[in-house]
Amino acid sequence: MSDEVATGFWYNWEHGKFRGATLTLPTTVGLVLVSFLTLWVQFAGACFWRVLCFVIHQIRSSTAPHSGLFHQQQIILRNSVTAPNALWSFARSAVAWRGRSKAIFRDTLPLLITAICTIGFFSTASLLSSKITSLSSNQALLKSESCGFPKDMINVRNTSTTSLNSSELLDFNALVIMGRLTLSKSMTYARTCYASQNAFTSAECSNFVQPILVGVNSSVVDNTSCPFGNNACAEAAVRYDSGHIHSNIDLGLNSPRNEALTMRRVTTCAPINATRYATEWRDNVPEAFGRGATNTSVKLYEFGRSLLGSEGDGPDKKRVINCDATYLGFVTNETTFCVSKFMKTYFQQAYTIRASTVYQDNADVSDFFPIPDFQVPNADVTLISIFTQAKYIDTVNDTLFSAQNTEQRGDVKFALPSNDLSVLGCTEQYQLCNAATEKCTELAGLYKIKSTLESDALKLTRYQTASANILWKTAWGMALQWACEVLSDSLLLAQDSLFTAKSQTSAPLQDGHWQREAWQLHNMSLAVMQRRVYEHASPGNFTVRPGVYSTTQLATPQDAESRDLCKRQKTRSNSSISISVMGMSIILIVGALFILLDWFFIQQIFWFRSFSHERSSKKADWTSGGTLQLQRQVLESRGVQGWKATTQDMAFPVLLENERVFRHLGLRDEGTAGLPHIDTGYGTRRRSAMMHSAHNGDVEYVALSDFDKGLGKKI
Repeated sequence: MSDEVATGFWYNWEHGKFRGATLTLPTTVGLVLVSFLTLWVQFAGACFWRVLCFVIHQIRSSTAPHSGLFHQQQIILRNSVTAPNALWSFARSAVAWRGRSKAIFRDTLPLLITAICTIGFFSTASLLSSKITSLSSNQALLKSESCGFPKDMINVRNTSTTSLNSSELLDFNALVIMGRLTLSKSMTYARTCYASQNAFTSAECSNFVQPILVGVNSSVVDNTSCPFGNNACAEAAVRYDSGHIHSNIDLGLNSPRNEALTMRRVTTCAPINATRYATEWRDNVPEAFGRGATNTSVKLYEFGRSLLGSEGDGPDKKRVINCDATYLGFVTNETTFCVSKFMKTYFQQAYTIRASTVYQDNADVSDFFPIPDFQVPNADVTLISIFTQAKYIDTVNDTLFSAQNTEQRGDVKFALPSNDLSVLGCTEQYQLCNAATEKCTELAGLYKIKSTLESDALKLTRYQTASANILWKTAWGMALQWACEVLSDSLLLAQDSLFTAKSQTSAPLQDGHWQREAWQLHNMSLAVMQRRVYEHASPGNFTVRPGVYSTTQLATPQDAESRDLCKRQKTRSNSSISISVMGMSIILIVGALFILLDWFFIQQIFWFRSFSHERSSKKADWTSGGTLQLQRQVLESRGVQGWKATTQDMAFPVLLENERVFRHLGLRDEGTAGLPHIDTGYGTRRRSAMMHSAHNGDVEYVALSDFDKGLGKKI
């Protein structure tokens, strides 16, 4: 998915108003801003180090005599620009003075530790400054011109296209095509991401706010009691509980915490002992696949009376919805599925699946009325029949796909299905909760929780009601009924073991394979939830028929809250960068504070330190130890004199005589008596320059400070 995202300022309510303040920018602009913030941290770190050096320097400064190592450390503190530079200088100075000065370790270790801590702190800060984009995994708000689910049909499953007018047919066309695309994409996503150990790092799983849905208190139980009565299960059931999935944190419906909801889905499945509910083979019944021209033998599976029928070859030849082998008049009242000898002889597909669903509290949209064994309170029940024509190259011990019968073909022995028809029984339950009050519906069927929502038992706000409508419509698409009806046999993981797409020959399935199928069905329902919430805010735009696009067939939200939620859908985007405003503000404000301290702190301290001799000496110690002041002192000792201060801290001394040049100190000439002489090129013009300075009132450096005079004392 490459949908457009909105740029600018917004609140990610997952983190609250302050931590959730977010700025979304195009990738290029965002990278420039992040790079600037990283440099800003480094620059602020350098300013902080200079302030720290000033404080340490002034604390240590005194008029008492000290060792040469001490004075070198003072010079390093005065002139180091960065902590790494100072660390290296402190270490080299300590090594150089080893054996020549006492207490080297005591004098040097605190300075080394201070430098190391500063380096560590600002290195970490630089790294964290680049992480302000990952606070919400680079989430952004979707930007879409369209919003809504496809237009509803009263009873999609029992809709006959021949009974629709042109407008209704167009709506039905859009509904089934959009639904099929959603289901097929969700199936692929479930296989790719839910079955992967790398879902949180895989690029294929990076579009939704959460790669996979794992709610609070989610659970997997591989050996639970059968959900059906009278020991109908052939094996212990599995139970998959999604946990409470948060509407904002997990699904991306961006709303404040007091407006949030949670949705829970529980799937319980087990293989059914189908032979207990099967009749004997019934001979000489019309074969519906041959339009009744021939007769065949059929076996009926009686799980409950089908409520729906479809016309086969005319009004007098209706069929039970999931029994296509013969006509309505030749089945029992409790028939749900059937299989015929014609199917066993001529069907070429390796697997053919059908599904019948009964919805709690809504018989009108149910497929059948179950017998007592399959009447489960507070749950929707789906029975999935699997007619298998696969020929395995070895026996299969799985309960649902059991293949113990053998057939010899040449030198190869194939394993054939043990049962004429296999049935997987599943219950589907949902629960919706008010995240603010923690009031919840019952864990029940889809339409049961709808009636609870309509009764206002959860006391939802208007925004919560709008969110609940979206989540319920999302859950409607999660029903196993639709996955089986639309995707048919492609839904089965067993298809992956076939030699070719059209082949009946298959590798043997591992023991417990049916549990993998049940796990895939549950995961697919969660993938449908993710996708349908996403597609509500940003529906796909494609051609449903020539000249007609899918976005024109949407049921656009009418209330203000639902329309606002269309603009609140979060996604994860690679085309933009989302930056934490709070993190950025902290970096800028704290960094600016360090910079201002560096620029103004020293000057203000200097002003306050002009009132006593001791404070003046500390000030003189700082000013005289500057790099350019040290250079001035060396040059004065070599005959280059006549300097004046240009700044309050006297950091940049300049010559009194304008545009006068001299050579650097490294050039040596032999003076009188063979002594080395520094040829500065300054010559005899110094006196005239000093006289010129006196006439203009310039201040000249003429003597070292009292602190400098103390350097000659022996310690």
